[in-house]
Amino acid sequence: MNLLSFFGFKEKRALGLDITDGSFVYTQLSGKGKNAKLISHGKKNIPEGIVLDGRVQDDGVILSLLREIQKETKQTSVFVSLPDSLGSFFKILIPKVPHADIRDHIEIKLKEMVLFSYDEMILGFKVTKDRDNKLEVEVIVVPEEIGYVYKKLLMQAGFIDIHFRTNAQASAKAVVLDNENPHMVVVLEDNNATVSMVQNGDLKQANKFKYEEHDLYDKVQTHHHSWHDEASKPGSDKEGMKCVTLCGNKADMERLEGLAKKLKTKVNHPDMWNGIFDFSKDIPEISPEESLLYVIALGLAREHLDDGN
Repeated sequence: MNLLSFFGFKEKRALGLDITDGSFVYTQLSGKGKNAKLISHGKKNIPEGIVLDGRVQDDGVILSLLREIQKETKQTSVFVSLPDSLGSFFKILIPKVPHADIRDHIEIKLKEMVLFSYDEMILGFKVTKDRDNKLEVEVIVVPEEIGYVYKKLLMQAGFIDIHFRTNAQASAKAVVLDNENPHMVVVLEDNNATVSMVQNGDLKQANKFKYEEHDLYDKVQTHHHSWHDEASKPGSDKEGMKCVTLCGNKADMERLEGLAKKLKTKVNHPDMWNGIFDFSKDIPEISPEESLLYVIALGLAREHLDDGN
């Protein structure tokens, strides 16, 4: 639910902001479905050493960059993705309760599962299914010191309605259509990788890891094989992966070809404009090569549009 809409104010545009150690990448959309338009997009480089392993070393520099983005987009609501290496992603079931009580029930459930400690905070959550007397919820948990700093800086920059998502959630939204075959999405950002498994439009599993050039393909292959092994077990609700998509700021052609050779399957770059734009009416002003940088931000903006309509 969009907080601004709750109070009777509805922004007509959607903003997605992807935060890494080295940059802020954002896209702004308006409209809905294939009538959506790319209003603005951009990248703000973060000086070296200002953010280390996700931790902000200089609030002033980050605040200045965020204010530039807010001024350029004139947006007060935003969907934000932090590096997956900063936190943890869980999918849990909780009792069906009013929206105002969901966060409390998430915290109770995570503590029962020993997945939540005193120095962590629930940065964001998303109800993905409402069935019988249960809610299926995707939850992002980060160290409190990190979550507090980013929320504070975003609010100081002028963003008052802030929704956090993971790279896995955002890339799945940008790359995979609901009716597509089971899909593996690999996001490479700097030296961090996220491997997501999406089935029937549902993010079933997400794994994150750091990589070096010499071990990247082996690590991705391990997750690929693990999923197929589980899918082959009698009674499994998982299906074998039919598609692999590679995206992120390190998703160049050399890595795409190397991953395809390792997995012995076809690996694609995303057709991320599919399902958004009617190309007979509008053509995004981003080249195919440049667009790989914007996958996460676009997925965030797409969800923002869905949330506001």
